[in-house]
Amino acid sequence: METQNLMKTRIGTKETEALKPAVVKIISVRIQEKTKEGKEMSTPLVHLECKHPDREELISLSKAKFEKNGKLEVVGLWAQTDEEGLFKKSSAVSVVLRFLKCASLEEVYTKEIETVKQAEDINYLCLKAY
Repeated sequence: METQNLMKTRIGTKETEALKPAVVKIISVRIQEKTKEGKEMSTPLVHLECKHPDREELISLSKAKFEKNGKLEVVGLWAQTDEEGLFKKSSAVSVVLRFLKCASLEEVYTKEIETVKQAEDINYLCLKAY
């Protein structure tokens, strides 16, 4: 959209429709290695591309909610690896893999997992791994 058109654009009346938490099916995995600006990321981010029952297109989930030290936390699915090249035991990716009973990201295809709102006041969905 051109800047001139934006200058004349008025306030709309339609709210953005937020997806409700539901069980989703993991269709594919995408590893993000560059930022939107094209810069190399120091730690890649794992995106699970999922089929939500209320949306025709796939949704991309890159955060998980799980219990840590007695509290629920929302953490990005950063592909943190140890000196042996394995996912760090305490990383969010490892937590999700254990929750799904999978040994690697290759095994998550077609698995189903619940989603939840990231927080009471944040409507974005994340994976429920608790």
